[in-house]
This record gives sequence, structure tokens and C-alpha cells, in this order.
Amino acid sequence: MSSISGTAPVIRKVTIRGTDQIGARRRMTDQAAKEYLGSKRYGVLKTDVARVIRGTDSWKAFFINPLDEVLFPKENIDSLISVAGLDVQTESAFRALIKQDHPGAIVETTDGRLVALRLDDFEGVALTPTIDPTSNMQTFVSGPVLERAERRLSEIIGTEETNPGRVTVAHNALPNWDTIRFALTPTDSMVITQAAAGEPWPAFKVVPFQHLKISLSASALNYGQQLFEGMKAQRTKDGRVVLFRPLDNARRMKGGAERILLNPVPEEYFLAAVTAAVRANERWIPPYGKGALYIRPVLIGDGGVVGINPGPQDTFGILCTPVGPYFQGGMKAISLLVPEDYHRSAPGNLGYIKAGGNYTAGMMLARDAHAAGFAEILYLDAIKNLYPDEVGAANFILVYKHKNGDRTIFTPPLENGTILPGVTRRSWIQIARDAGIEVIEKIPTINRIMKDERFVEAGCSGTAAVISPIGKIQYKGATREFGDGLTPGSVMRMLHGRLTAIQLLEAPDIYGWVHEVNMRSIA
Repeated sequence: MSSISGTAPVIRKVTIRGTDQIGARRRMTDQAAKEYLGSKRYGVLKTDVARVIRGTDSWKAFFINPLDEVLFPKENIDSLISVAGLDVQTESAFRALIKQDHPGAIVETTDGRLVALRLDDFEGVALTPTIDPTSNMQTFVSGPVLERAERRLSEIIGTEETNPGRVTVAHNALPNWDTIRFALTPTDSMVITQAAAGEPWPAFKVVPFQHLKISLSASALNYGQQLFEGMKAQRTKDGRVVLFRPLDNARRMKGGAERILLNPVPEEYFLAAVTAAVRANERWIPPYGKGALYIRPVLIGDGGVVGINPGPQDTFGILCTPVGPYFQGGMKAISLLVPEDYHRSAPGNLGYIKAGGNYTAGMMLARDAHAAGFAEILYLDAIKNLYPDEVGAANFILVYKHKNGDRTIFTPPLENGTILPGVTRRSWIQIARDAGIEVIEKIPTINRIMKDERFVEAGCSGTAAVISPIGKIQYKGATREFGDGLTPGSVMRMLHGRLTAIQLLEAPDIYGWVHEVNMRSIA
């Protein structure tokens, strides 16, 4: 444990275990608790609002979490920690405090510390506004709680001897922003909620990042009743945090849920949950220009079934992870391999929704392509095996150069239902057309693409990749290069530049696509 020293750190958020712990403490008299506990040396008392953990001579902690009564041996602090629901990041701070005083809050500071304060520090403070008033772990990013915490931290700095129990613990270490890749890095918190099939979604909870408990009979595990989305939160040059077209992701997940009989998540509820996840993981958002906080909303059927039926209960959750570029090397052109015998989807199937099975089918092909030196797979259609369909997890772009120098962009159509209606795809189509470039949602055959030199550029688009230029395509042993095979063409550079400029508010957002996350208020 390190001591608190120096000037007062800037507070990012405060977490309090319970909605009304101060009121619970006032209402729970020592006499009432003694009568209930009797001669028990250690125990937990259930009330309508609080759990009181009692030691031999004094109260130790207060938690709102009305469960059944649980008793412990006095020495079994591990059981106490487990029942209290403490997360691993703050456990050591609460362990230290529980032996001395009343742990009330964990304060997260911008310098990466967790500082433990006591219930007494929040006497008389209105515990509002919290991100989730129904959770037993309240999270505050503004208001009187932060104001009181800032004042108390300023008062106790350098006074550890007269303020026992003031402890700090380190957060999970942040990654090296210069070397971070597109891979999972567990963050502090996630969003989770459950609802019975067909029932309204209850208030979501912001909880420590953790694993889920799920039945082996869950419909998601047995029949693939599962959806996900992919989004990014990024920092602008002036420090703001922004999302790109989040309601489009919400609509796509809602449509996918209706297709595979999951409980649809309302659009505004989806956006509120995403916003809460970003706020709770603010320190994991890479600095400007170093990457993004990748946001992964997940919707699964987790109720037990045996027959091929939708599950009776669904879980909606959001995890976050900081990421670097999806395709390493930035705007350097990538190479693709075209498989002859495998396809991503077929008409009438699930290719147009973000169902996990669409991506599982490509894992083996992607692995083999990577081993052979290719970045991704370019799939052909499943009917005639002639028309490019999709690039792994991204939409395909092809640029044709006319004799007069004008360009036309071709991209696979959505009408067959075999490719994902990408949010990025919809955006670059609008940008290209507004720039005077014709966009045709139709694609030539792979044989023509391989032979016709008038196709001068190719690329792919997606949330992770944004716009990634394609330098080479290999099909039936032959290789087709675009330009020199390495350098992005002018159309790919233009689309990437204009789209990312809008995403980061470095160009006017004339389309209203960017959603700024207010990190300090609960609107």
C-alpha cells in the first residue's frame, strides 16, 4: 500500500457500495443489531436496505445488497469479501479498511490510483447523480459526491498518522499506447443486464469486468443464438470523447435480434448503456492518435433449452478494450486471398446481421491466410462463385478509372442479404457521392477484376479497419496488383481522410454523425 502524498489528485469517478449507506447506518442501531446477532461473534444482518457486517466489538462495514443472512467465522475475511461482492481491483483497499473503520467509497483518480474513503466522509451528502440507481455499486462522475471526495482528499493528504485506514491501490496497468494492437485488454468495468424473453429490459448495471455464469444448455452455446456489435470511442485533438453513429449500431442489433428471436434492445437504452460503459472506462481510452476504446455490445440467449428453440432469458452486456489499428501498418495496402470452395454466407441466411456464426465459419480460412502471408480473405458469392462478397469482417470497395480520368466505385449490393450493412460502408458511400464520385452497388466478377487494368484501386471498410486499401488479390494462383501493390490510391486516401476527419471532429460534421459523450454529467 502506498500512502497519499503531494497535492490533491484530480478525481475521475467515485464508487460507493450501495444507494443509501449513510441512511442505512443511521437507521441500524447498535441495540437492534445486538439483539439480532445475539452471541454470534461474526455475522451479516439482513435488513430492508442494508447488510451490516459486525465484528466482536464494533461495526465494520455497510453494504446494500439484500440477500439472505450469511454467517462467517470471524477469521474468514475471504468469505466476507465474497459475500460483500468486492471486485478484485478494490479488494485490497477494502480489506485494509474493514479491520479499522467503515469502508464507504473507492475514489478513482486521474493518476491511476484508487483511494479508499470512509462512510463518515460522505455524511449528509446526497448520493446523486449515479449512472445506475438500481445497482449495489454506484458510480458517480459528477455532483456532490465528487465535490465531497475532492475536499476530503485535499484535507487528508499527508496526514496518514491521524487518519488511519486511508489507503491507495494501483489500478490495472494501462498498456503502452505506442505498441497496443487489436487484441483484448481487460478494463475496469463492463455493463450487464438480463431480461426474460419478450419482457422489457430492466436498468443495466455497471460492474467490474468479470466472467459470466451461463448454463451449458444456453441457446447461445447450443444453437448460436447470439449477436454482437462493434463500435469505437475516440479522443479528439481537444480531448473530447466521441462515438460515431451509435444509433446505427443500435438499429442493426435490434434488427438482428428480431431475426434470431432475441429480446430486442431499444435504441435509446442501447445508447445509454454504451455511454455508461465508456464513462466507466474513460482512462482506457487511448490518447488522441494512438487508437480507440473498442466497444463490444453483446446480446445472447442464455436461458436453458434442449429443443431447438429460443432461450427463455437473454443477457445484454457491453465490454470495452483499448485497441490499436485493426490492420497493423496504418494505411499501407494489404493483400487478400480468394478461397475457391468456401463462402461467408448465402442468400436467405444470416449474412446481413452480426451473428457470431458468420465469423466462426471464417476462422480457419483466416488462420491459413495469415500463415501464407495474407491479411484477410475475400469471399465470393455462394450461388455462382464469381462475385466478390465481403472481406472477412469488412465491406469490399473497387474503383474503376474511366478514360477521362473520372472514377466510379463499385461495392457488393445489400439486396441479397449476404453481406453486413456496414455503418462505415453507409458513411463512405455518402462521402463519395457528395464528392462527385459515382457509386454503384453492384460488383463485377472476380475474373474481370483480375484481368481488367481499369480497376485501379481496391479497399475494404469497417468499424475496426475504417478504410483499408488493398494492394494485392490472389485467386487461383494468379496475383492482381493495384498500383504498386503497396501504396494506397487517391480514392482510398480521400475516403479515409474525410471519414476520419469527421469522426474526430477535425472537419465539420455536416451529417450529424458524431455523438459526443459527456464524461462529467449524467444526462
